[in-house]
Amino acid sequence: MAEGGIITVDDCFNEAWPGVTDGVHQSFAEPRSIVPFGIGAAKTFFCQRVFVQQYAAVLRKMDPKATEHDLLGCRVACFDYKPWTLTGWVRKADAFRIFRRAFHDVLSRLPG
Repeated sequence: MAEGGIITVDDCFNEAWPGVTDGVHQSFAEPRSIVPFGIGAAKTFFCQRVFVQQYAAVLRKMDPKATEHDLLGCRVACFDYKPWTLTGWVRKADAFRIFRRAFHDVLSRLPG
C-alpha cells in the first residue's frame, strides 16, 4: 500500500454478502499496519494508522450526524447514507472533492 493510501472494502456489512465481513475479520485477526477509519455508503475505509485522524476528520465534516463506534479495536466515523437526490449527488461530488483534496494534501507533504 502506498503511503497515505486508502483501501475501500465494499459491502463489508451488507447482509447479502456476509463473507466480506468474515474476510475482514480473518484478515485482522493479527495486528496490521492498516486500520479502519470510516464506515458509510456500504463501504469500510482503511488506511495507515498515522493518517486515521486526518481522514476521519474529513469524513466527519461530510456528515454532521456522523457517529463513532469501535471496529477491530479502532474508533471509526460511521454514517447513515440514504439514496441521493440530484441535489445530494451534487453535494456528494463536492464532498468527494474535499476528501480528494485532503488526500492529495497529505501526499504532497510526504518525502520523495
